[in-house]
Amino acid sequence: MSYVFETEKYAVISTIHIEPTTAAKLTGFPIVCEEMAHRFRIGHIAGIDDKAALPDDLRGVIDCVRAIDPECYGIMIDSDGPEVPGLARYDW
Repeated sequence: MSYVFETEKYAVISTIHIEPTTAAKLTGFPIVCEEMAHRFRIGHIAGIDDKAALPDDLRGVIDCVRAIDPECYGIMIDSDGPEVPGLARYDW
């Protein structure tokens, strides 16, 4: 039997690229966000219309992911995720 799954591509980045205060408020922003242990998943980044309501650090992450890979569906911000050269870093 042959079957092709529908897939969604996520970029995984380190939490070091957002401020701790942003992480603490992620689920309250006007975006789809799922909080798990030590990580956050933001889906459908192309559909985020009101980026002005987001903090600068999170807008920077979203813009960076869109610029590097426009095909990404979402972002996984993970404490064990890789650091992205050139993207702002914050102390935790």
